[in-house]
Amino acid sequence: MLSKNTKLRWLDLPNHARPFGGQIVIDSLIDHGRDVTEFDGADNDAVILLSLYWCEDLYTWIKFAHRNHIDKRRVIIGGNHATGSPESVMPFCAGAYRGDADEWDGIDESSIWTPSHSASPFVSEAIPQRCITMEAKAVAKDSFVLMELSRGCKYKCHYCQYAWMKPYREQSADWIIEQMKSMSGRCRLASADIPQHTRSAEVEAAAIANGIRIVNQDGALFSVDANREEKLAKMQRFGVDGMSDRLRRFVRKPIKSDWLVDRIAKYSRSGVGRCLAYNLFGLPTETPDDFSEWDATVRRIVKAVEPPFTWVNSWNAFLPMPMTPLEHSPSSWRNDNRDLARMADTRLWAKARGVNVFDMPERTGDRKITARMLAVRATEKSGHIVKTVALDSKWDEWNVLREFRKREGYDLHAGPRNEGTDA
Repeated sequence: MLSKNTKLRWLDLPNHARPFGGQIVIDSLIDHGRDVTEFDGADNDAVILLSLYWCEDLYTWIKFAHRNHIDKRRVIIGGNHATGSPESVMPFCAGAYRGDADEWDGIDESSIWTPSHSASPFVSEAIPQRCITMEAKAVAKDSFVLMELSRGCKYKCHYCQYAWMKPYREQSADWIIEQMKSMSGRCRLASADIPQHTRSAEVEAAAIANGIRIVNQDGALFSVDANREEKLAKMQRFGVDGMSDRLRRFVRKPIKSDWLVDRIAKYSRSGVGRCLAYNLFGLPTETPDDFSEWDATVRRIVKAVEPPFTWVNSWNAFLPMPMTPLEHSPSSWRNDNRDLARMADTRLWAKARGVNVFDMPERTGDRKITARMLAVRATEKSGHIVKTVALDSKWDEWNVLREFRKREGYDLHAGPRNEGTDA
């Protein structure tokens, strides 16, 4: 399929920002002398490359390919979803590139999963030293430079695919510091968590010395040094990922409710007026008691902060992702133990005390969880079901579940090692 003369065309899905990893791949292919330009519908002899990050991106691709009559034999799909669930994308492409593709020459097919070749993920030994200019988005006034500080994550929470998919590697701090000497404005340091880097303090000091603003906001709350409050303003979004101490121990997230309340109080005292906490519902073994502890924790936070303050709970439905210790667990389908009326009461109670509490999004429907799990666990046997969900807005959830069990031999939401009853 691939040769030195093969034209390569990169496809950005509609309304999808190009991932910085995709730009790294394009730059690397060009450095290898490959003919790479953006896909424009022409060049019928070219191979199309695209990246799927989220599982639901698979449905966007199927719709696009159907609408534009694209032959799947011309397509190679990469990105996180193709790495974790190569079998789910195979009905809709010629091959799935698994792993880091930043030094790919566009010819080597050893890391490409095909119907006749089950490739293992490829991992680069080192992170490429590249400065990437990211275009301005709707939420940003100016473009900014992105550099990778690290890949992977040391903490390896049991639900997090990124941490298990990518072994932890660090970029050279000396190289980043040298680049900063000729930069200005804004810079993003791509990293699961900046403080994990062994020389993060030096990198941050170099940014300050050169008048560069690091625009990262996400980070691991428990890695921020409590004695360096200037860091707090830079990490206003973080994962809690479990409604109780017990659940967080279960997923290897070292945050206790008492510590969380204390840390958010420190945020408030340092002048930070808004925090966003990513949280999960539907984890295996979750019960209403776990929610009760979470509701009590939110109320304790409201009492501990100085108004005005905004606390945002960003809820995500748990998905047992491939390559993680929980990949064969049941999904969050029909396993939401939150009391939504009680959550509403807590929001009203907090507002009367000058604290805004938001639950965004509050719900994730069962159909959406089913569609996500289908994109994660489908194979060639059930690819036709994926296509139905992508192209038929009136697809019937129970038919999908019955057909999946018929084709794959287990219940979609139970998992291949946790077989349940017929849907």
